Amino acid sequence: MFSAIALRPISVALFAKFALAGPPGLACTAQTTSSCVRPRLDQHGEQGYVMAGHGVDEASSLLQQRSSRERPLGSLVSSGADQQSTAMTPNPGLTWESAPQAGEESKGALRVRLDPWDADSPVLALEVRMRFAKEQPAPLGPLLLHCGGPGSGASCVAVGGRMPDSLEAYDIWSISQRGMKQNEPALLCEGEGNPSLPAQCPEGGCNVSDFTTCACASLDGTPQIGEVWADLDPRDEKQVTHLFSKMYEWGPRCYASKKFQLSGDTGKSYNFLDYVGTQFLAYDIDAFRKAIGAAKMSFYGMSYGTAVSAVYATIFPENVFRMVVDGNMSPWPQKEQLAEGIAQSKDKAIAKMLRDCELSPSSCSLSDPQQEYDEILKMARRGLLTAKTKSGSDFPLSVGMLTAFLQKLLGVEWYWPMSTKALAALSPRNKNCTRREHAVAIILNSYCVVQTEATWYKYGTCVGPGQTAAPDPGADTVLEQMAVMGADLAGFFRVEDALGYYRQGKSKFGDAGLTSWVAHIAGWFFWPATAKPAAPMGNPMLQVVVVGNLFDDSTSYRWTQDMRNAFPSGSLLTWQGVGHCLPWTASTFDPTAIAQCRGHIDNYLKYGTLPPDGFVCAQTKPVPVGL
Repeated sequence: MFSAIALRPISVALFAKFALAGPPGLACTAQTTSSCVRPRLDQHGEQGYVMAGHGVDEASSLLQQRSSRERPLGSLVSSGADQQSTAMTPNPGLTWESAPQAGEESKGALRVRLDPWDADSPVLALEVRMRFAKEQPAPLGPLLLHCGGPGSGASCVAVGGRMPDSLEAYDIWSISQRGMKQNEPALLCEGEGNPSLPAQCPEGGCNVSDFTTCACASLDGTPQIGEVWADLDPRDEKQVTHLFSKMYEWGPRCYASKKFQLSGDTGKSYNFLDYVGTQFLAYDIDAFRKAIGAAKMSFYGMSYGTAVSAVYATIFPENVFRMVVDGNMSPWPQKEQLAEGIAQSKDKAIAKMLRDCELSPSSCSLSDPQQEYDEILKMARRGLLTAKTKSGSDFPLSVGMLTAFLQKLLGVEWYWPMSTKALAALSPRNKNCTRREHAVAIILNSYCVVQTEATWYKYGTCVGPGQTAAPDPGADTVLEQMAVMGADLAGFFRVEDALGYYRQGKSKFGDAGLTSWVAHIAGWFFWPATAKPAAPMGNPMLQVVVVGNLFDDSTSYRWTQDMRNAFPSGSLLTWQGVGHCLPWTASTFDPTAIAQCRGHIDNYLKYGTLPPDGFVCAQTKPVPVGL
């Protein structure tokens, strides 16, 4: 009945067209209907921040001490910026594929040492792209634009085209960091037949190993995990224990993968997974700065890009010109804190969505938002949210996958209305069972997919990128995030330790938050490489603009406040909005508030003028909630 939609994954944007209008269908049976302006002056009238217990001169002295610390010896470029080089004529450490032109974009390769402190370590080539300012040299120098991830890549440079007025005086550039699929070695498993589609399943059904031979693919029997979800019931401790045990067993196999074993100039051995953290990216960014002869670098970081910017600013504060961080990561590199903050954000977004529905009943797709949400979760928990496979069997939607799909919608402010529409389609109060089954199929298509083939439909088993560790258009991969966060965050756990943390979360998080909590424990707490965390992020002198959404579903607003404390000479700018990070344009549900925030950011990027600290871009229109 649903082969037309099951053969290929359906995008989120098509949800309303395929699932929410609701084709005419069967009546439900009893079984399926269960229950922004000037630099701020400190108290002594000096521009900037006076550290607690230190005067201005002493604080400046501390910054100078930081800048005189030992720098890496293993870089391919000089220890300071090459004064003979420019962005368009860099030193040999950076090569452009074609001759750069003012106002145009070029792609190139940055060569760095695997270990910036070891001159014998292997050389890596990292993809970079730069959109050159029309005026050369660029009046305000280079600006790194990082869209997050980890994994956004060098293509992020294209985002700069959305705000040309504030960025036109910069050379905008982005980088594909170590391990991303544009570089070698790549973290994800792709090529040499990975992944592949079996002609048929063996007796007993298909497993992960039937789709891939990659050493970093999940062990057979491991539920799929994504960055913020796991394909299970997060309140079922038996299922959670099974997932944790599988991930603990999986780690050493991935770490020993042949493609990660590298040799240096003198034959010394290195494991690539020990060198993929954000601190190494910071040194790669500084190698780029030196290669183009830039004295200073500016940053615009979003999501994980805030950590990239902040880590660089912590190590190289003397090299930072201007910096905007939006949708902030925690400035404290520790596993439990990061997992808890994201879990809280997930629950807060769900609560906001349901409350907005209660306050606007005439425009909400749910008649009784909180009650219906609970009923839908109960149905999923009982295995009653299903879709038909090719063989006609009922395939259930898990609580974890359901909350994952909702979070995908809640991560983008203009998708918020779809979240309540999706819930209305799944609700037991919806008597059109065909419509409900159609909605379940679309959610399954978003995750259970290999080479665009819906595995749940064709093979009767859910296998996807979270298990094969292979990229798939529109689907969820997580190995890149696991590798970088595992390297960045301190802490290692036995299964028993992790279960203790799980039980703590079970008592304080809702289902969306708990699903995220379980996924982060599974993905990060057992990472096999020993962490190489950066120092806690921050600097007392840098004037940074720190931006946050009150209801950001991916990064906690508390982290935005913590990031402002880490850069006390900066300013906090808050949007009373939803979705992940501040929208780049005002063409959304609340253009007045967004334009106000954007005006302050543009003013800072152009002139260095900080917004008033704590400025709030107040919501002027309600968040649309459906219908």
